[in-house]
Amino acid sequence: MKKFIIPVVFFCAGLLSCAQKEKADLLVYHATIYTVDSSFSTAEAMAIKDGKVLATGTRDSLEKIYSAKESWDAGGKFIFPGFIDAHAHFAGYALDWRKQILPEQAAGMKCWIS
Repeated sequence: MKKFIIPVVFFCAGLLSCAQKEKADLLVYHATIYTVDSSFSTAEAMAIKDGKVLATGTRDSLEKIYSAKESWDAGGKFIFPGFIDAHAHFAGYALDWRKQILPEQAAGMKCWIS
């Protein structure tokens, strides 16, 4: 009897562990996602929770691991991480830009920076 019970217990435990998927808020798929990792790889899907990327990969591989509340087909669009702002210090940017303008190009331009 013990020979029968032990395999059944392991089989049931295996089924329960496979059935538990990690929760995600959003699964984005059908995209070209630039991960900007050390090898500059791309992915076609990503799972997101609380505004943070949990994982990237293929749609099939992520659907095996994550249960998402929402899915979004990106329609083949490109997704770039971290483009929140250009991060220019505007005074320095303006001064550098002013140095690039030739005097004949600057004729008639008003400058507020001296």
